[in-house]
Amino acid sequence: MFDVVEPVRLQGLDAYRRTWLEQFFAWHGGTGRFDLVDLQVSTGLDVAFATTLLECAGTEDGRKVAFTLRLTIGLEKRDGEWVVVHEHHSQPLDFDADRIGAGSV
Repeated sequence: MFDVVEPVRLQGLDAYRRTWLEQFFAWHGGTGRFDLVDLQVSTGLDVAFATTLLECAGTEDGRKVAFTLRLTIGLEKRDGEWVVVHEHHSQPLDFDADRIGAGSV
């Protein structure tokens, strides 16, 4: 999985589970939610591809926050079972030049 938070790449179910338990569930303070918006799915005989917007919300440092992520999932049919072989979360980058220090390299 390629997520919006560190590490850059996760591999395996245990790493995936740890990230969600240690980062997301701790972050949202028991108030978190995910809503899939505009889910698009394309399928073939042994591969499938899904994209969606993911509306996330939770509590950070006692205040409510919400944001939108992009989510892409690739699946492959192996021995008759669908398996997630690629998952990518991303967040639009704010290119505010003052905030990101434009001009400095």
